[in-house]
Amino acid sequence: MGSQPTLPDRPPLTLTLGWLCATTWLVALIVGAVAPRISAAAQEIQALLLLLFMLFHASATYGVWGLGLFALIVGLVSFAMEASSIAAGFPFGYYVHHLPGPRVLSVPLGVVIGWIVLGWFGWTLARLIARRDPAAPTRTDRFLTPLIGTFLLGGYDLVADPVDATVHALYSYHFPSGLFGVPLVNFLGWLLTGWLLMQLFALVEPRLPVRPVVERKGYWLGPVLIWLVMPVTDIAEFLRAGTATVAVGERSFLVSDVLESAISCALFTTVTTSALGLVRLFSASER
Repeated sequence: MGSQPTLPDRPPLTLTLGWLCATTWLVALIVGAVAPRISAAAQEIQALLLLLFMLFHASATYGVWGLGLFALIVGLVSFAMEASSIAAGFPFGYYVHHLPGPRVLSVPLGVVIGWIVLGWFGWTLARLIARRDPAAPTRTDRFLTPLIGTFLLGGYDLVADPVDATVHALYSYHFPSGLFGVPLVNFLGWLLTGWLLMQLFALVEPRLPVRPVVERKGYWLGPVLIWLVMPVTDIAEFLRAGTATVAVGERSFLVSDVLESAISCALFTTVTTSALGLVRLFSASER
């Protein structure tokens, strides 16, 4: 990719630690998928490992200062949008979170952290897919990368929200509709929020030094593979869902139908974008 500067024989420690987190996350993902009795504990471990991976990966990219700036922008934007929607219905529609933990203005801290982690994955894949040289963004990239990243995030949410809201009851909408109780306005809100937080970061990115680690194939491979295998949990739940049903408002759904829909959506969103990332990564390395 790009000019291919001379790289040290060994990857930086942050990248190595990131790969350690990614590998352990995959183990926890598989354990949670095949052992439903410990699924809840496995999911908490997965969330922690993804956060650690993001911290190591982002600091390897832009340094600690860049990591902090990314987290600050994404955290403030996502918190403002979440709080606004809970209070006034904009931009996601009226809803309430049921996630435990500390809250500010009814927004759980875990939700903001989730935005930061997912935002980093969306931003990283967008840089890989959209930019001719991810290590040397152009002026056009400042606007194209956030646009691509917006739909990467929106595609993830299309898969996740019907399962998390309707099957797992992590949040509920005052006026459930649309996709298994998740209204269209929620997905539009994700597009708006994703674009805003990524566009703001894209405008300050040129001030941050991009480190040579981005020239390593292993740097990009981690986020792409994580994004690719995320639907494994939905597949495992689908296989053991049976005839269980879940009620949302006045409607009832088969849990298996919700999960099957999520898997179908994943094929055209997270799986497809991961495949594009792999093609981009390996084709670039051959030029």
